[in-house]
Amino acid sequence: MLEKNYYLTKDEVIRLKKKKEIGHGTDGRVIKISNRDLIKLYHDAYEKIMKEKVYQAQPANKEEDDVKIYKIGSTKDYAPESSDNMRYYRAEEDGSITRLNHKEALERAIERREEIKRSKLPEGMVYIDGKLAGCTLIPQKGIPIHKLIGILPFKEKVIILLDVLKSVKELTDHYIYPIDLDNSPYTSKARYDDKPVGHSHVLVTLVPLKTNIIDLDGKSTIYTDFESKKFKDMTYQSFKRLMDEVLFEINHDNEYEPFELESIYYEKNVPEEYISKLIYGVLDHNDILALLENLIHEKPRARR
Repeated sequence: MLEKNYYLTKDEVIRLKKKKEIGHGTDGRVIKISNRDLIKLYHDAYEKIMKEKVYQAQPANKEEDDVKIYKIGSTKDYAPESSDNMRYYRAEEDGSITRLNHKEALERAIERREEIKRSKLPEGMVYIDGKLAGCTLIPQKGIPIHKLIGILPFKEKVIILLDVLKSVKELTDHYIYPIDLDNSPYTSKARYDDKPVGHSHVLVTLVPLKTNIIDLDGKSTIYTDFESKKFKDMTYQSFKRLMDEVLFEINHDNEYEPFELESIYYEKNVPEEYISKLIYGVLDHNDILALLENLIHEKPRARR
């Protein structure tokens, strides 16, 4: 599978940004460059590059798919300097763990695309005047999952979360850990330039039902070449917070006393053996799967 790299000039990026920027998060900005490609430019890398005086870049001819690719007019190797947003950890023979630099981390993530069937990993690199600035992504369709909170019936939301859980398991089985599944458009905590930039990391199409996990790059996802209980626990804790928000309408921007959470879970028919774990413990994949399947079939309990 070929990588899909873009080599852009500063002027081209400025024009694209003005006309086609479609998203803005704490990691970076997303620009629609064609019907089949998005580019994500990491904030600190983009800002650093745009301030620098660099050598001249010349545009190449358009390729067969009519996507304009820019090649750098220099024999200089493409520089690895960029944001350290990407986190990829490699186990060494002596038992130590090495965090790869941004370029190596992104290269390794791109190489693993064929392992994953239910989600889309980064497709390639984006360079601005020869310096690594971001990655290319495949557009994902769907409604942000948080927009469905007050719309869909409870059990339909359970079915949606079961589909997300399948994707999460595939990722963690391949040592890819999406630790910000609960990122929300309603949160006040995700900010850039003192502006709210939160957005859902799960998109949903309803007919047919399909869920897509996005932002599988940057600080939202950790890659390793070994199994990590720590990162797996972080992933399932983020799924638990997503479940809290979507199913139980618990806003984690607020603080809740344990008795308040217990009352919410009880009213939503959560089996009592899970309530304590939801409040105090760490749930693994099997816990969450059993709970969701129970909620599909559970009849309303009598009020206390």
